[in-house]
Amino acid sequence: MSYELYLYNHQVKHMMDDGYTIEEIEVPQIPANIIHSFRNRLEQYDYELVSENADCYEYQHTDKNWGVSVSILNTGICFSIPFSADFDHALFEARMTSAELCDTPELLVYDPQGDEWVVE
Repeated sequence: MSYELYLYNHQVKHMMDDGYTIEEIEVPQIPANIIHSFRNRLEQYDYELVSENADCYEYQHTDKNWGVSVSILNTGICFSIPFSADFDHALFEARMTSAELCDTPELLVYDPQGDEWVVE
């Protein structure tokens, strides 16, 4: 079990504000140039690529005590933080990193545990 943060195309928030749930909508894709930029910048935050295929890139934070992983798909980016002894620190870092890398108006951070958008 883990705590998750998602980055979606900003249009997802507008659809959810209109009353739709994430399960009810067809999630729009994140533009390829934004995914490319996100991947490059993520590596500057001590994440390393651990696997990739045509549909998904998987990254792991280099601090193995945290176990924070990031999955990048064309419809969303997921930070997954496992419950561990260092959970609070790992969650703090994942929240900061997701917010800092979400500095384009096309992306917004969604916290499904609280059913809230993290909007600065």
